[in-house]
Amino acid sequence: LNIRFHNIRGMADKNFRSYYLAQARRACGILILAETGCKASLELEWAQDWRGSGGVFWASGPPQERGHNARGMAVMISSEADVKNAREVARDAGGRFIAVAMEIAGHPMVIVGAHAEKDVNAAKGEDPDQQQSAFYERLKAEVPRLPGHRYIFAMDTNNVTDNTLDYWHRDGEQNSVDRPLAVQSMLYTLDFFGAACDTFRCLHPDGREYTRSTPPSGEARTRRRLDRIYVSSA
Repeated sequence: LNIRFHNIRGMADKNFRSYYLAQARRACGILILAETGCKASLELEWAQDWRGSGGVFWASGPPQERGHNARGMAVMISSEADVKNAREVARDAGGRFIAVAMEIAGHPMVIVGAHAEKDVNAAKGEDPDQQQSAFYERLKAEVPRLPGHRYIFAMDTNNVTDNTLDYWHRDGEQNSVDRPLAVQSMLYTLDFFGAACDTFRCLHPDGREYTRSTPPSGEARTRRRLDRIYVSSA
């Protein structure tokens, strides 16, 4: 079973959405999306583009009248995947996380899709590290720990746990968006659910791969591995 996580950065365009979901449907059995930009009123319509559906679950969050909507989570299951009894067990009203319990090949699992907060109002003295730390504390409080279930967390973490392997700067400068409190809170939350194994790092202990470049086009100044999937090691 292939599980994919992707920060899609919006899929309001019908042609793009249909094409993207068709390609993803061929490549994975479970797709977790962040930044869908979907409105609650459009969930049923957009779900129709996930052909051969075994279930689609949304946490679309509040509507946004203008600009890019960086909210909205979704979990999409293929009808060909060995998944049964999928049901939503947690949904963030702000569109930042969703949790879906299911049986995968007979094993009780909970898949959590999450997109950590990062936008703050500096003029009001808000601290991005403290805000993100509070997000992971809320994730721990609102996602139920179901007996006998293993957990998979697919997340845009908006932080880096290892500045040596998961961060790169063109000129060798230090990571300017370090989040020590957030990382500590995130790891505590993952450990609480028994899902502290970073899948990429477990498979590639010394590998260097990145999921976010700044700027997003042209020559990159920095690269970070922000998007990660954590699972139980047992």
